[in-house]
Amino acid sequence: MRLRDVFLVSLYALFAEATMLLVVGEGEAFPQVVGFPLAVVALVLVDRRRTIRVPTWGLNVAAAIGVLAAAWEFFGEVPESRLTAAAHLMVYLGWVVLLGEKADRQYWWLLTLSVLQVAVGAVLVDAAGEPLYSFLVVAFMITGTWTLSVFSLQQVQGRFAAVPASVGVPAGPGWFRPTAVISGWQLDANQQWINPRFVFGVVAAAVGALVMGAVFFLLIPRLWLFDPSGLDVLDNDPLHPLTGFTETVQLGEIGDILESTEHVMTVGIIDRQTGDRVDVEKLSREWGDQEPMFRGTVMVAYSGGKWERGLPDSRFDRMPGVPATADGLRQDIQLETLGTPVLFGMHPVHGCDIDGVNRYGLYQPATGVLVGSKNRKRGRVLRYSLFSPPLKPGETGRPRVPAVMTQSQQAEYLRLPRQGLGRLAAAARRLVEDVPSGQDLEKARRLMEHLASEQFGYSLDASVADPGLDPVEDFLFRRKQGHCEYFASALALMLRAVSIPSRLVSGFKGGGHNRISGQFVVQQRHAHAWVEAWIGARWVTLDPTPSARGDLIRELEMESRFLRDAGQMMHHSWRRYVVELSLAQQQSLFYRPMQAGMKRGIAVAGEFVGDMVLGVSGLVSGKGTGRRWPTILAVVGLVGWAVLAVWLVHRWRGGWRPRTRFRSERDPEIVLPVYARFCRMVAAGGRLRRSGQTAREFAEELAQGPVAVSGGVEAVAVRVTNLYYAVRFGRQEPDLDEVVRIERELDQADLCSAETRNV
Repeated sequence: MRLRDVFLVSLYALFAEATMLLVVGEGEAFPQVVGFPLAVVALVLVDRRRTIRVPTWGLNVAAAIGVLAAAWEFFGEVPESRLTAAAHLMVYLGWVVLLGEKADRQYWWLLTLSVLQVAVGAVLVDAAGEPLYSFLVVAFMITGTWTLSVFSLQQVQGRFAAVPASVGVPAGPGWFRPTAVISGWQLDANQQWINPRFVFGVVAAAVGALVMGAVFFLLIPRLWLFDPSGLDVLDNDPLHPLTGFTETVQLGEIGDILESTEHVMTVGIIDRQTGDRVDVEKLSREWGDQEPMFRGTVMVAYSGGKWERGLPDSRFDRMPGVPATADGLRQDIQLETLGTPVLFGMHPVHGCDIDGVNRYGLYQPATGVLVGSKNRKRGRVLRYSLFSPPLKPGETGRPRVPAVMTQSQQAEYLRLPRQGLGRLAAAARRLVEDVPSGQDLEKARRLMEHLASEQFGYSLDASVADPGLDPVEDFLFRRKQGHCEYFASALALMLRAVSIPSRLVSGFKGGGHNRISGQFVVQQRHAHAWVEAWIGARWVTLDPTPSARGDLIRELEMESRFLRDAGQMMHHSWRRYVVELSLAQQQSLFYRPMQAGMKRGIAVAGEFVGDMVLGVSGLVSGKGTGRRWPTILAVVGLVGWAVLAVWLVHRWRGGWRPRTRFRSERDPEIVLPVYARFCRMVAAGGRLRRSGQTAREFAEELAQGPVAVSGGVEAVAVRVTNLYYAVRFGRQEPDLDEVVRIERELDQADLCSAETRNV
């Protein structure tokens, strides 16, 4: 393949990679996807076969149409469309350049447009697409390095072609074109432009750039990531949710995300006394739950199918940090962006430690809700640890939150809408009419059994059968199909109808172990709602959602489990070690180990030097004979290392060219004494090589001279020079037969010269 074809294929592949990056960043395939077949058409029909020739005016018209299309999109109603309009303009202009005649300027345009597409895609990409985008950027960097290298080579080839050949030189194996050194390149006549050395150099440059970039990225202090001035003050108003969790519950909304596998958080539980990892699911069963339940926020007020917080006492107190006693459990949680300050965890919790700047946990005594002291910016991962007291011997369950309820709070926990739930209230009272007064636990059991009966089923479909009814009554008496929001809402309101205070809790239930990373992973589909009821002077957790929910989640988890686990691990690693790498992590992962290693190395070196001094002193004084041999070996080793270091420096200064033999064995005076003799004979004849003239050029000049015809020394100039090049630069074994033949011819030439001088 010609060098120009290699360059065009590389350039169009780079443009296609940039287009793919923009597709991933924007999340839309059109119009970028048109660029893939267009690049193939341009390569085959425009650049190689030249069957398509678009005139300049046609390209100008196409560019004007692209500008108008981008302007139309720029002035759209969606603010984000202004950025996508700029991205699409670059795509349109790239198409125009692809279809036109190209020179170096057009090639630079395509390279520039490719880089701009990657930059815009990096702005548009969301958290879910960041890992894939990062790998594509690495591929783009490698392809870009290769393309620019080939482009540079092609430009040099063009300048080589411009060097005029010698006039009047007959074609044949004995003719050598003068070597031209252009832009730092020198190419022999029999050497290819794209050769293994060039490919290895490009690969080494790309790998070196990646390594150096990674080193700089990891070691440069990331002071900007957790700037206290960039943290917002805590806002207790509901924030717009970005995942399955929300601080308000609008019945029907959660069903849209219960099939989503988007990552929410990873959880690891450590026994603080032993330091061992605790199985999350096993611990949840010890605490009395079938699955881990990560408590979020509490909602009290219900109206028209919507739950909100609405408790009069919304005071938050500062939660203690790391407990003084080294017992109990520590929950290490890495939480993705949720658009809320709420901290999720398995309750009860009596301590909180947040990985951030001037941050601590806040606890709402009335509800047990835990939040961070300051809200983080969207897109940032939050790492925090929650501390739970140990289980007492024989304890199998425990209250999740303190038993706190005032009279004003009790009124809110019993409040029902004045209209719309009359049928629900009547049905609830009818179900518990034969239960004696004061048997609140039995009343709750009756209501749970009713919702668990065969007449109700679990479904992600949240469509309303009768819009004229309250969504909960529509669920109870018409559809009788729903997900956790409907079951929990129905139970909470029915409990209130029979004078049992209740509240709705929103959080996550369940999760899965990643078999590759060993972490417990919670996804959007684990979003859940349940009920807490005031029974027996404490809050009791009630979950009326049928077991079909868990069966559905487990069925989804069985699909492509290995690929899912690998994707989760990559996503977690990307977020932890790239996007959210903080100064504190750099200190713990790099700075402190490096500092400790340097200190340890200095200490070991000091001890070694001290031992050496004592050992040498003992040898000189005749004392310390027990340490004589270790000291001698240490001195010899130290001297050996010093000699090796000097040799390496010498090799480095002299170049790192691979050598199959010692340099002296390839020196022309030893390896090819015939060449040295040839040089002396030519010099004796008055033919001297000019400054800047290579050995091959000098041989060509001698071969063209008139003396060569008479059988003089110049007749063997080309052959002896080729032999010299093969050994000196090609690292080849010398052809001994050829050496003997050349020696004989030189003997004959020498004899002829002597006879000529005698005459």
